[in-house]
Amino acid sequence: MLAKVYFYNGKFDQCKETVSSLPDEMNESNELSPAYMKHLFIGLMVMRGILLEMDGDLPGAHGTYDKGLTVFRSKLPSQSDIVVPRSIGSGSTDASNKEELVNWPEEALYRRAMLSLSLDDRTNGLGELASYLHHMDNITPSTFRAFRRMRANRLYMLTMRESIQDGAHITPEVKLDVIQSHRRQISLLQSIYSFPRADEIHEEVLYEIDTAYNDWALIHANSRTELLCLLKILYEAVYLTYNSPRVLRYLFHTLVRFGDYHEARLALDTYLVLVERHMTAVKKMVSVAISGGSDYRNTSSVDSESLEDILESVIAGARLYLVHLTEPHECLALIHFANDLIDDIESKDPSHA
Repeated sequence: MLAKVYFYNGKFDQCKETVSSLPDEMNESNELSPAYMKHLFIGLMVMRGILLEMDGDLPGAHGTYDKGLTVFRSKLPSQSDIVVPRSIGSGSTDASNKEELVNWPEEALYRRAMLSLSLDDRTNGLGELASYLHHMDNITPSTFRAFRRMRANRLYMLTMRESIQDGAHITPEVKLDVIQSHRRQISLLQSIYSFPRADEIHEEVLYEIDTAYNDWALIHANSRTELLCLLKILYEAVYLTYNSPRVLRYLFHTLVRFGDYHEARLALDTYLVLVERHMTAVKKMVSVAISGGSDYRNTSSVDSESLEDILESVIAGARLYLVHLTEPHECLALIHFANDLIDDIESKDPSHA
């Protein structure tokens, strides 16, 4: 308890001195309950690991967290949860304000995984991150450590993506893991963010949608079941971003691949309405890019589309109307829209004068 007092008050030298005098084994006691002894032990091991991190001994810290978790888990019933959040405080409806400052088992799971990745041990890091995330998936309340879990899951997906890009074989298990990770991420985003204000853009949601759409292509997730999972994520993102043009573009293309052409038409119509609202901003950015001598085709901002994305979507929409919906007049209207846009942009480019 004395070590915890020093730790919470930032007196790490005194904490280190106290911790160093304690054994790294869990001893039975007639004076304390078994549950409290387990809590004291994992707290001791986490404090010892953090102190080793502060001294720069990352391998030693990782080994300390790993040993602490192994012993702690061995003392629990097989079906028990390792992480059990405890609420603190009262009189507040905000769950985040009631979170305990440190949950020792959660801290050990998280820090162990982060240290493996810091030590360039991708294989163990992925496994330990997965262990952390799986332990936290069924936690109550579901908002417990939501921001940390969101960052951890984002890092987990990034590490998996790098492994796949480096040539790792895409097995059905890998596909399922990627899809479940994105479902977890959108659930965490829903617990953190709500319907945006007029001046608010949830960039974290947009980042997730970018990576989800690209990851589906990376792992070749083209079955109807897999595309349906992506559609559910995109529909949730439409709400969280209030009809972001980027999200609607992804929704349109995914609906076409899924074969729901009438819903795809609705998504395209909404996308084009939003694009027209942003067209002034797009043209201004293109003009700035041209005057600076840079490539204007992919010029965009957080809340507006690039010229290339707009034209690709319009062309795909024209094909949708002509081939799948057999509406040639609508197809021609989109072609005229694309031609007018191209003419307007080229008139700003001196190389086409």
